[in-house]
Parts: sequence; C-alpha cells; structure tokens
Amino acid sequence: MSQENVEIVRRAYELVARGDIAGMVEMVSPQLELRENVLVPDAAVYHGPEGLKKWLDASLEAFGDFRFEPERFIQRGDWVFVAVHSYGRGKTSGAPFDARYVTAFRVELGKVAFAASYQDLSAALQAVGLDG
Repeated sequence: MSQENVEIVRRAYELVARGDIAGMVEMVSPQLELRENVLVPDAAVYHGPEGLKKWLDASLEAFGDFRFEPERFIQRGDWVFVAVHSYGRGKTSGAPFDARYVTAFRVELGKVAFAASYQDLSAALQAVGLDG
C-alpha cells in the first residue's frame, strides 16, 4: 500500500503541473486538511475539496509563473514526504522567489487526506510524530 500512496502523491503533482485543478480536486478526501506553513503569504488551514480550491486560488493570486517541482519522494509508514522546489514571481511585485521545503502527505482510502509543508524533512517528520 505504501508504494501505492507514493504513486497517488506523484500523480497529484503531475495534475497540478498540467493545471488540471478538477483532476486534483478529485484526488482529495472530503475530509482533507491542508496546512499551508510555507508559501502562501498568510499561513492558514484549508479543509476539503473547497479548501484545496481556495488554497490554489490564493497561490495563483499571489504568484505568477508558479511552479512546483517534486525532487524526491520518501515513504515512511502511512506518510509520503516530498522534497519540493517551488519558484516563480510575485504577481504584484514581480519579485522572484525560489523555495525548497518538504510536504508531508497522508493518504487514506486512495485519497489525499492531509498535506502540510515544512522547512525540511526533519521538521516534517517531527510534526507528524516520526522524529526522523
């Protein structure tokens, strides 16, 4: 099941890269909890498919030419951790940004049920109770 979870998360990144928001929304649990700790200007918690849409809208509103590039997928128990490189420009300021962070995902019944980004793998592992 764990490799299956990695493939589900990998597919989610592919859908976002293609701009397939409807496909992405189909991949999340109605009980999704998405914690934005890194990128969106105002850290927040989003819930369910509607929350995912709000998060995507907020990201697209704040940033232009926005890209997520997963660099590595790490599976630990029920969790999938993704080292991500994001970059783009502030939509209003035009200022470039370049960020690297780790997103922790929990998949339940074939759907993404939890996602949260952290500064690095150590912080992500600690946040979900795996302590490196």
